[in-house]
Amino acid sequence: TSRRWENLRIINIVADGTIVKEGDFLVQFDTTNALREVTDRQNELEQAKAELASTKASIESGMKQLENQFKSQQYDFESNKLSYELAKFEADIKRREMELQFKKSELSLEQAKQKIESQKIIDKASIGRSELRVKQSETRLNEAQTALAGLTINAPKSGLVVLREIF
Repeated sequence: TSRRWENLRIINIVADGTIVKEGDFLVQFDTTNALREVTDRQNELEQAKAELASTKASIESGMKQLENQFKSQQYDFESNKLSYELAKFEADIKRREMELQFKKSELSLEQAKQKIESQKIIDKASIGRSELRVKQSETRLNEAQTALAGLTINAPKSGLVVLREIF
């Protein structure tokens, strides 16, 4: 940004009349603010990476809970299915009760399955947002590092240094 260059201060400059080769040092501007910017962007990147790791860990934990609930629902379903199949030897009222229990467990199993699928979609979006924050932080860090590197100017080619006063 243009604000980055508002208060540039030269802290070192090659002497007038010096003969330089391509790549030799010419000018060093004050790097205090640029170094602070790089540090801030590094911290921002580390925070974004930590948030991504935390999001992934939370998602993994939540998914394990949902999968355990699903397994529990599967066991209930299988148990109620067996009871319902054995109900043909029971009285009508008992058979109807077992049928309702079976239907209820079937519905619970389907809901648990749908909850896992929905959570996967939500989790994918959460990870995507966190990964985007990491990428944005990496970009800002690269920009800050480039700006810092730009505060040292080296000779673009060999020649004689001639300093001019600019008004």
